[in-house]
Amino acid sequence: MSGQRDDQGCFARVGAVVLLLLLLLGCGQRSNDVDRSRFLLWTRTAAAESTDLALLSPNREGGEAVASGTLSNPPSNRPVKVCISPGHPSTPGDKLYEAVLNRKVAFLLQGLLMSFGADTLITVDDLLASEMFAPNFNNEDQEPQFRLIPMTPEEKAEVCNRWEADFLISVHHNYAYDQNMNHSTVLYEVGRDYEERYPGAELWAELTGRQLRRALDVTEYRVRGDYSLYGTPLILLAESTMIGILTEASFYSNPDERERLNNDAYLAAEAEAIFNAFVEFYNASHHGGIGKGAVVGGADDTDDAPDGGVSEGAIRPNEAGQIMVLMYHDVRWTRSKWVRTPKQFKNDLARLVDAGYRPLSLRDFVTGHISTPRGYSPIVLTFDDGARGQFNISGRGKTIDPHSAVGILEAFRADHPEFDLEATFFLSGTVPFGQQDLIEYKLNYLVSRGMDIGNHTMGHHNLNLPKFQNRDQLQKTIGGQANFLREKLTQFPDYAIDTFALCYGQRPQWPYLRRYLKSGEYDGRRYENIAVLNVGGGPSVSPYDRQFKPMKISRIRAHNQIDRAKGLYDWLYHFEKHPELRFISDGDERTVTVPKTAVEQIDRAKLGQRRLKVIK
Repeated sequence: MSGQRDDQGCFARVGAVVLLLLLLLGCGQRSNDVDRSRFLLWTRTAAAESTDLALLSPNREGGEAVASGTLSNPPSNRPVKVCISPGHPSTPGDKLYEAVLNRKVAFLLQGLLMSFGADTLITVDDLLASEMFAPNFNNEDQEPQFRLIPMTPEEKAEVCNRWEADFLISVHHNYAYDQNMNHSTVLYEVGRDYEERYPGAELWAELTGRQLRRALDVTEYRVRGDYSLYGTPLILLAESTMIGILTEASFYSNPDERERLNNDAYLAAEAEAIFNAFVEFYNASHHGGIGKGAVVGGADDTDDAPDGGVSEGAIRPNEAGQIMVLMYHDVRWTRSKWVRTPKQFKNDLARLVDAGYRPLSLRDFVTGHISTPRGYSPIVLTFDDGARGQFNISGRGKTIDPHSAVGILEAFRADHPEFDLEATFFLSGTVPFGQQDLIEYKLNYLVSRGMDIGNHTMGHHNLNLPKFQNRDQLQKTIGGQANFLREKLTQFPDYAIDTFALCYGQRPQWPYLRRYLKSGEYDGRRYENIAVLNVGGGPSVSPYDRQFKPMKISRIRAHNQIDRAKGLYDWLYHFEKHPELRFISDGDERTVTVPKTAVEQIDRAKLGQRRLKVIK
């Protein structure tokens, strides 16, 4: 852990919540059998007077308590119904120690959800909260373990279905023969095509994994679709009729983690993490949060927000803000680190539009020619490698595969005229997009449609390798690829191949060689790059910023997050929470509008003929 927990303080907080829990459950009744009106009135009043009742716990970074949020107004003017299913035992004697942990977290989670207005049901009915949180209760004791009632996943799903729950949270912990293993895993339901059954399930799982990573002493978190991980659906998720996730918070097979799990304060932190993720997900997906109504409008006057924007509390233009340059690779029906499925890519585009982003060409971004409509944020789309899934032609009639990236972009543009066809494809090798006889057609098609082509070396080369610590070899792989691409653009002989994306994010070892990334010569022809793009690094600063370096543009990975690197959705959430950091266009290419606090960031030499407009 990065900071020591205040165990005494945590136990006090746990005690407060357990007290509420016992009152709530009537010392053991299922929550749906209790009239909660007086309880909710009391807990909400008490919560306003004492942060202990919100079950606050020190976070990993600063040791400060972070208050949990509240649920927005639920649909149909009724409480949100959350079914909580603690895992195991499904057969007699099955994972009894884990089952005890799962029930404890489920009870704590139930108390949090109900104290903040949700209706809850726990699928099992054996050990009581009053017993499990008694001072002398021992998680390792076999006597209470043997009183646990086996229940199959199908039976638990039926309980949730009959209750007509809106959401399902299945609570688990993990076991492995490798006792050093200790990470969090959150699962959601996918089908054989690896697509989520319920839209938003992957997002909910991602938020939960991130919260668990912050709250617990685990090495990392992983988010997986059940079918993609196991090759078969998880029965509980498959048989239930509501959106759900299954959490495997940590490994009780790890001796150190098992000791922590026997501390109720640690379990309380786990429950709070799951709760916080649920609140964030619910409020975002139901009430104009993530992906909804994030368009901002208004400058230093009183104009209405753009269509679909937010007029209440609108944010003024900020052209000193940060811009996301997205990095895609392949688009196909396979799950891996660098691949987006067609459905995921479509969802990405929809999310960006709903959140107020509009595509901008890489060239316009670098040169500061930002024509993004007022109140919206520019987004730069880039694709590396030239995989066939980016641009595939099917059939004899040169029909664009609707499941390839280009096909999806074209269809999305047809449905969303405000979403311009602005994307740059960084191509390597002599068969870009994987169809030899269609190279010229594809490259000329992209440029004719307003998209761009960039350089990615002759053979996807790592420029940090010894071979390329030679200026001739370095210019050959960059200049040779530029020459090849120019030759294929027969319909556009004057088209400039002037942007370059580093392979693996690697630059030449010797600083004096790095100038050849910008310009050089091969086979009698010069190349000049106006931009060199990194792999990763986060959002870019504004092109008008003093810190903007066109030869070192950072990008955001748009892929399934299976490591700790921040991806597209992490940064979308970041800018939702910190909209003041986001580039917001003023809609006028002739002016650069910035808040007074950001004036010192601006390099006036980068403004060209544009006028700097400062707002308070």
